[in-house]
Order: sequence, then C-alpha cells, then structure tokens
Amino acid sequence: MGGSSGALQVHAYDQVETMLGAGTLALELWEQATDVTAVIAAVGGGGLLGGIAACYAGSARIIGAVNCVVRRDGRWVGENTDGQGFLMSLRTIADPARMHVVVLGAGGAARAIAVETALAGAAAITIVNRNRDRGAALAELVETATPATAAYVPWTGPYRIPADAGILVNATSVGLYPDGGALPDLDLSTLRPALTVADVIPNPPATALLQAATTAGCTTLDGLGMLVEQARIGIRHWTGLTPDATVMRDTLAALFTPH
Repeated sequence: MGGSSGALQVHAYDQVETMLGAGTLALELWEQATDVTAVIAAVGGGGLLGGIAACYAGSARIIGAVNCVVRRDGRWVGENTDGQGFLMSLRTIADPARMHVVVLGAGGAARAIAVETALAGAAAITIVNRNRDRGAALAELVETATPATAAYVPWTGPYRIPADAGILVNATSVGLYPDGGALPDLDLSTLRPALTVADVIPNPPATALLQAATTAGCTTLDGLGMLVEQARIGIRHWTGLTPDATVMRDTLAALFTPH
C-alpha cells in the first residue's frame, strides 16, 4: 500500500506466531513481554515490525506497543489506539485531570490506560496487580515517563479502594464472557457514589463489577465505549473517515447483550 495516506493494521502477535509457530512458546513470550519491539527482537524479527521499531507515535512510544501502523511522510509509524479509545470514552462521563486513578491489572490494556490517563493530567496513578514485577514496572514507567505520580500496590486480598480515588478501572479479564458473573477481588463496601467505575470488558457490557458499582451509586462506564472509540481512531488513521459511534455501539450491544 503506497502513498503517505496509506495505512496498514499490524497484528503483532500474529507475526510472532508466524515466526515461532503456533503454540505455547509464542503465547508465553507474548504474555510476558511489556514491549512489542522486544518480542520481535527476541525472535529475530525484521520486516515491517522490525522496521518501525524507532517510529512510535506519541503515547505509543511510552507504552512500548502498537496495534496499528500508519504511513506518514514516507515511513511507517506505530500507533496505540487502546488507551486513546479508553480516554475518549471516559471523557463522556469524567475528566481524569487532577484525579487519583486506580487501575486493576498490569497487562497491555492497563499499560495503555495508565499512560494515557497520566498524560491527560491525572494527578496520581495506582497500579493494583498480583504479579509484583509487572505491577511495579508499570508504576515506574508512569512515574518516570509522565507528569503523574504513580505507585504499585500488591493485590493480596480484597482490595480497598482509597477514599481519595476518583476513578477505578478494571483492566483485567475478570468478568469476561463466559464468566460474566465474576468479580475482581475488591472490598465492595469501599465503592461510593463519588467514584467513577470503568470496566474495559465489552462482553457482557453490564459486568458484575458495574452492577455492584451502580448499586453503590457510582457513575459507571462499560467496555463498549473503549472498543468503539479505539476502532474509530484506527479507521480514521487508515481511511480518513470517522464512522458513526452510535451505529457501532448499538451493533455491538445487540451482539453482546443476552436475549
């Protein structure tokens, strides 16, 4: 695809799997990695992904991962739309500026969300995760690469949401279909009306966490918004067009909501 307006979505895991072969090794390497370029380097990858290693755009450079590539000024530039999509969705109900944001998890979604909310002006980011190394590494990244302060909290039992937290984000897979009734290990008594609770899980849209948060009087945000907005950003990069968010959301809601 030629020209400065051309674009190409790159599924990095697929390329890693192609190089290593489908199976446990590819999956384990991908899950343990925090930087997509490290994965490519580890398996001796070249080609397109190897060529864009130094061409991250904006926050993708801090996040260290890309989920699409855009042709700009004669070169391929890596973009990460996950955190941007979450931020756009979040801003429909809450502004993270000057807020204390608590992120549950330290995987790819958590990394993108922590970085983007920090760059959007969040005062403090708390990373809650069971794996100490991954959680501490993410907190250190946010602390050193963004204006926000950051801290890691080990997730060793029911987590008590701090009284000064303004936004809680579940960036884990807990509650994802078919385990829609599962709840992150939280002390639900610490949910309160002043808190905004977001879940990145789109299926089901009304996760058990969001139902509990609604009961507690919290403002809630489901995962459909992030899914729709990150896709709209990608489509805009590749085509210059911005699709209708309402149509996309309604279609997904019809697919994911039990009948």
